[in-house]
Amino acid sequence: MNKNNSLYQRLAKANIKRNKQMNLPYFVTASIMVAMFFTIINTYFAQSVSNVKYAGTTTTGVMLIFGIIVMSFFTFGYIFYLNSFLIKRRTKEFGLYGILGLEKRHVGKIIAKEAFMVNSAAVLTGIAGGIVFGRLIFMMLMAMVGHIAEGTYALSPISFIVTFIYFGLVFTSTTLYNRFRVSLTDPINLLTSEKQGEKKIKGIVPITVAGALLLGGAYVFSIFVKVGVLAITMFWPCVFAVILATYLLFYAGSQFVLGALKKNKDFYYKARNFVSVSSLTHRMKQNATGLANICILSTMVLVTVSFCCALYFGQENILASRNPNDVTFNLFHDKSAVAPEKEEMLQIAQNLAKETGIETESLFGYYSLKDTCILYKGEFIFKDENAKMNGVDLEAFDGSLAVHIITLEDYNGVTGEKASLAPGEIIVLTPRPINDTAELKTASKQFAIKKIVADSPFTKGKNSDVEDIFFVAADEKNALELRNAINPGNELDAIFGADTRYFTIIANLKGKSDDKIAFAKTLPTLAFDSIKAVSPEDSYYYNIYSMEINRIETGAVYGGLLFLGMYFSVLFLVNTVIVMYFKQVSEGYDDRERFSILQQVGMSSEEVRSTINRQVLIIFFAPLLVALLHVLAAGNILKLMADVFVMAETALVITWIFITAAVFSLIYIIVFRLTAKTYYRIVEWK
Repeated sequence: MNKNNSLYQRLAKANIKRNKQMNLPYFVTASIMVAMFFTIINTYFAQSVSNVKYAGTTTTGVMLIFGIIVMSFFTFGYIFYLNSFLIKRRTKEFGLYGILGLEKRHVGKIIAKEAFMVNSAAVLTGIAGGIVFGRLIFMMLMAMVGHIAEGTYALSPISFIVTFIYFGLVFTSTTLYNRFRVSLTDPINLLTSEKQGEKKIKGIVPITVAGALLLGGAYVFSIFVKVGVLAITMFWPCVFAVILATYLLFYAGSQFVLGALKKNKDFYYKARNFVSVSSLTHRMKQNATGLANICILSTMVLVTVSFCCALYFGQENILASRNPNDVTFNLFHDKSAVAPEKEEMLQIAQNLAKETGIETESLFGYYSLKDTCILYKGEFIFKDENAKMNGVDLEAFDGSLAVHIITLEDYNGVTGEKASLAPGEIIVLTPRPINDTAELKTASKQFAIKKIVADSPFTKGKNSDVEDIFFVAADEKNALELRNAINPGNELDAIFGADTRYFTIIANLKGKSDDKIAFAKTLPTLAFDSIKAVSPEDSYYYNIYSMEINRIETGAVYGGLLFLGMYFSVLFLVNTVIVMYFKQVSEGYDDRERFSILQQVGMSSEEVRSTINRQVLIIFFAPLLVALLHVLAAGNILKLMADVFVMAETALVITWIFITAAVFSLIYIIVFRLTAKTYYRIVEWK
């Protein structure tokens, strides 16, 4: 028994060395995947992110969990996929073992020992790499979320245990699969598997049509969709449709096109075209799935990097759009509660600013009633008696806006004007285009529009325009009439009930970021302390929007997204490179004898090399071209999704798509040239 084990051990070591051209890239790739898995697992389980102060760390932790889940499924699938390349190249070898007298169980033991040696080395090397580079990657995460000087990197024992268990399961599964595959085939079939006749693809036309319809439908939706919410809702169905269509078209569509070329006698019956089309027909049958995988991986890299970079580098625009002013504090209550005293509240805010060491560039407050409306193509759409906006399509809903109804007294007090309004007259404050009209029409009443103001302090914030609509009424009675007219079913409204009143403080500040955060966090407490003596505290509620607090939260979200995007892009890119390499090697061995025969029957070395070049260029650049086409078609839907994230500059999304496409194409070409050298060395015939 010991002698047999020693024999299997020697055979396994010899096989690993003999197949190093395939085993070494597999080992490197597996090690990288182990290192990346260990690093992201350790970042989460060591709770290093939780040491960072302020908000946003929970969000980053959730993103890490999401990254772990996605990476777990992806790694499992691609370890299996790469393993298939290795086992395919060795079918003849396993058949030879059978001819020489080894039983299937003996071959299985050899496979198991080889797998244990290679995979164990990959796990240990990967974990070592994760330990060495983990701190650097953690610091990159901290830099992306805006806390480079914070957080403490540590190693978690749980990370080691989880990594060993996970990859133990992955590599055990691939080993069992390999042994099972060998056990189902007899030695003669294994020995001759590479020379068995090609199976004819059935249903080329219907499969091609199905793929074209899926891809065309996804493209048409992506290019022509106009509603951001619908774009987000349908994004993943479109992704799955494109992935399925890609596989179908590479599998059957390529054969359909090549078949059409064969039927064109003027084109096909030329020496150069005859050899190229015939060889491509064979190669596409053998490699359609691999090429589709390269295409999908390339598309993932392009979409992930471009979208995450656009969000990350556009976050200041997002911040400005979400926070037109530095601090917006809303205190709301029902009509039974005593309204906050405006001057007292403003004095509290002014005193707090001095205590925290900041200056107020502007500070004002106002009372309001709130609701919502839709501004679609310059026309207002209001709610019905059920407090619903029925009969409005999704595109119109993209124009849904908050409505603030304020009194003339507050308007004049903030603007310094001396405007006047008669009962039934209003002033409209908005930077948005409104159709030229003298009346605001609701279902029950019309209000005369005295003027439309685009640049009042209510709508012209320090950081950006306020996109909400402000209606100025003559007094509180007229304000309530207007509110009841634009939402006659307010008693049924779950959010904007008839009893809700609002008091808002707008503050624009000058000073240090930490001091501004302290101001925003302390203001609600002081406001409640001042009013709880005159009215029950539970009658009041508040929300507060702070530019500086939101900057931290936004940095955590978009920095975390960029980190995961870059992380997965590296993972996708590594797998793209290794798949390309394996395909070059695999096809090199498949084509070596074929091209040797071509030279023996009279084709010159130059003609053979030209044929090789044409085939290799078509085979390996088809996935890149299709991936670029996918991303180009996705440009509009990505832009709309970015708009939903309140990105002010749509051009930034398009810019990053082009930058990412250009950089990735350059990397793809470099990788192709390097892997092609291996292919040419294999097929070279003398």
